[in-house]
Amino acid sequence: MFWFGNSLLPGALGVLSCVFLAIPVQFTSGVPTGLSPTKMVRWISINVEEYGAVGDNHTDNTISFRKAMSAVAAAGGGEVVVPPGKCFQTAPFNLSSNVVLRVEGTVRAIEDFHAFPIIPVLPSYGHDLDTNSNARRHPFIFAVGASNISIVGHGVIDGAGAYWWPHFYNHSIDPGVGRPHLVELNDCSGIEIADVTLLNSAFWTLHPIYCKDLYIHDIKLLSPWCQNYKCANTDGIDVDSTVNVLIENNYISCGDDHVTILSGAGEAGRTWNNGHGMPSKNITVRNNILGTGMGLSVGSSISGGIEDVLYVGNVMNETRGEWGQGAHLKTRVQYGGYVYNVAWVDNDFKVAGAPGGAIVIETGYQSGGECNASTCTDIRDIVFRNLTVHSGSPGGVNCYPARPCINVTFDNVHVNDTGTWSCTNVASGSATDVSPPGLGAACGFASAAPTARTTAGPVPAVVEMNETTPVAHVSKRFVAFTIDSSTWLHVDLEDAFLNALVAPFAGTLLRVGGTQGDYNIYTIGAMANMSCHTLPAPMTTYRCAEISAAQWTELLRFSARNNLSLAFGLSDMYGRPTKSKAADSDGLMGEKPQCNPTCPAHNMANIEALLAYTARSPYKDVLEVLELGNELNSCLNGEQGAKAQAEDFIALADLRNKYLPSARLYGPDAHSYTEFSSEGLEWFQHFADTGRDAVDAITFHMYILGQGPALNAKDLPASFLNATMLDRAKEGVLAIKKAVGDYGFADKLVAGETSSANEGGHEGITDTFINGFWYIDQLGSLAALNVSSFMRQTLLASKGYPLVENATGTLVPLPDYWVARLYHTLTTGTVLSVASANRNLRVYAHCAASRSPMGGGASADAGGGARAGVVLVYANLNLETGVAVTLPPALRAAKTREEFFLTAGDPIAGASMPLQSRQVKLNGKVLTGSVGHPLPPLTGVSVSNDVALVLPAASYGFLRFDDVALPACGAPSMV
Repeated sequence: MFWFGNSLLPGALGVLSCVFLAIPVQFTSGVPTGLSPTKMVRWISINVEEYGAVGDNHTDNTISFRKAMSAVAAAGGGEVVVPPGKCFQTAPFNLSSNVVLRVEGTVRAIEDFHAFPIIPVLPSYGHDLDTNSNARRHPFIFAVGASNISIVGHGVIDGAGAYWWPHFYNHSIDPGVGRPHLVELNDCSGIEIADVTLLNSAFWTLHPIYCKDLYIHDIKLLSPWCQNYKCANTDGIDVDSTVNVLIENNYISCGDDHVTILSGAGEAGRTWNNGHGMPSKNITVRNNILGTGMGLSVGSSISGGIEDVLYVGNVMNETRGEWGQGAHLKTRVQYGGYVYNVAWVDNDFKVAGAPGGAIVIETGYQSGGECNASTCTDIRDIVFRNLTVHSGSPGGVNCYPARPCINVTFDNVHVNDTGTWSCTNVASGSATDVSPPGLGAACGFASAAPTARTTAGPVPAVVEMNETTPVAHVSKRFVAFTIDSSTWLHVDLEDAFLNALVAPFAGTLLRVGGTQGDYNIYTIGAMANMSCHTLPAPMTTYRCAEISAAQWTELLRFSARNNLSLAFGLSDMYGRPTKSKAADSDGLMGEKPQCNPTCPAHNMANIEALLAYTARSPYKDVLEVLELGNELNSCLNGEQGAKAQAEDFIALADLRNKYLPSARLYGPDAHSYTEFSSEGLEWFQHFADTGRDAVDAITFHMYILGQGPALNAKDLPASFLNATMLDRAKEGVLAIKKAVGDYGFADKLVAGETSSANEGGHEGITDTFINGFWYIDQLGSLAALNVSSFMRQTLLASKGYPLVENATGTLVPLPDYWVARLYHTLTTGTVLSVASANRNLRVYAHCAASRSPMGGGASADAGGGARAGVVLVYANLNLETGVAVTLPPALRAAKTREEFFLTAGDPIAGASMPLQSRQVKLNGKVLTGSVGHPLPPLTGVSVSNDVALVLPAASYGFLRFDDVALPACGAPSMV
């Protein structure tokens, strides 16, 4: 439970006079958080009274405020101070880059609509948000294209809303022109709003639009609820086409949505940004106290897309029972767009539910008619978990008939009411521990309780295959894996059992890279005397780690000993400002953008020292791939950032040619989900265009199941046994191919870092057998799309998503390790086109590798060698039934087949379903590996092909057909 201190609860605040809050004034000494003095000519502090402002709640101080703002901007940055104990009236004014508005008294809007100029409507809407006309009034406080701005202090910003509301209701002034927002931030970045009170907005209160990196905390936002909508739409915070947002520890009481997430409306919202729209994403709203209002919302204007939103730990003390949904996802007919991966978790609603219900998804919000598949909003992966409504009506989920909602989860949701849930057009999801009862039945959800295997007969499936032409040729290093930069320096690479576990993957690729790589320095060769304490400016010691010659040589030797090719992630931040967070230090905000608009220069000296040293090493040939920078597309942001990183690759190519001419360059290793956003795909395009002559392959990161901690343990099939979810990998790769194809990279793609779910995965889920459904399916689907290598994150970790767990100092191979072993051993790089008529049977095919022992120390050549037959790769997503397979003619002609059926072992303690097992059975026998014992042979069971082929329920595996010779398998495998 989260409680709000009594001293901050709103009192009976007048709406016509200046308001002073009895809060001690505390000035921050020095430069405020978020502003870097290195970007300023000098730091100055100007009191508005120095320019003639009079705080008597009467004088027009417009000229004084604007002069003070201009003086600070001209100096390169500083603060404008509104002193305490006084009320300053002014017309609208603008904020510039590197400016802090410090409000300790009160700033109040002049009551004269003529003082608010008419300005153009927003391009992502194409009309005014208040009146649907083509004109709107200038916001009271406005910033356009600014960076490094703050609004702080313990005073009040008063929009004088009582002047506007009756005129709006009665249409007595300014008809057809939209009311002003109190604060609008347009195309800004690096924003902090803290401690102030935002009071009595004429229309929306706080509207960030087209922004990046926004931190709103510890404010009070107060606008009244008015009967009969007489002060309609005095929203709290409207986050609009904005990314990287944290909103926390605020008190919000208003006349509409407390917080809502938006991204433009209709055709304008979908097409305005060079035809791509602009989504809102990566947003957390936590630990806020909510008074009167309409709850925590998404929409209704979502045409540019919404993704990755978390409402967590909020308390809604609604004081008027006739108002206020608690959790509300709303969109309108014909708006299009999408809403992906939105969660309401651990929120407490005292009173919520009218009109429409406490927890609501509605796709026809304030609109009628029908949409089609292209104009309906795509809604999927929505979670309501641990929600309590103490007083209110239930609500429900009502989606478009033409585009049902996908994967909607209700878990531990309780509304203290006896009403009825409504539910229409929901394709998949679950309802677990929900009251009042009936939601699951209304939606048609299957029970989420663990179920035993049934004895029902198998379902049929026909498999078809192109026997003449391969669909792809991937590398013999296709089944690859990573060791994260944050852990490899702490791994004992001489450990005998670790080497035994790695040895069967001889010939593949080991990637050592990750976020930490851009903080590492190489105290090697010509720079052996450098340290984290002698870094060149503007670098800092934050997260700095030193890599010595001995550590580097040990990594090269480990790779050589196990016949692994090494892909190493070099730092692309040496000489640049150390990567930092835009606001807080806990990582929720994403890297602070550094290209504003130009990017700081990279210094290649440290990389050259490493490469020059490596060129003299007897192990130099194992360093086959050089990467440069990890997930820097937020830090090296926008078009200029993409071009800057590509130019760094051009410089690296010169060094490569000088020292290691046989090495290849892979990049840019962009953030996961970059492939699912228009902005991210444009970033790929700019990188590929600039770097096309230097970069050998485009690398991407992919975690299709979202945030690991948000995975619902009570409904794992919705994620791991869901064909629609698994298809997201294919959708992402095809989007990248389209983005970079014009620059020669359509068939030069590498999955540089991938696992099922990010943020370290989810212990007890992504380290168990069920994760293998994602792994084997994504291996197969990306191979068929000609993705050359698949670098699985990660080989080693203490928990989360490793192939090998090392939590207790003892290495334990997990189920995915055995999947990787079999895939690497059985298949070549020649990929066949194969399809199943049953959507829950996922099938892929490769030409088979030549036979060799598959025991503890040997491995077949997974990409080369003579091809002898076909390997069918499958995953049966049916939880309770087997699949009776009708094979394609060429495989039916084989005399025998070798079956490698993988099923779950004993479930872990506390498992919600049997597939949560850290054991895997190969044809019924548990696979184990431990120190001092040889790894078990991975041999299949030979079966006459006359015997019907039935794949076990909830299983995955491989089928090898040796005595077949397909024309498609005569093509040479890619090296």
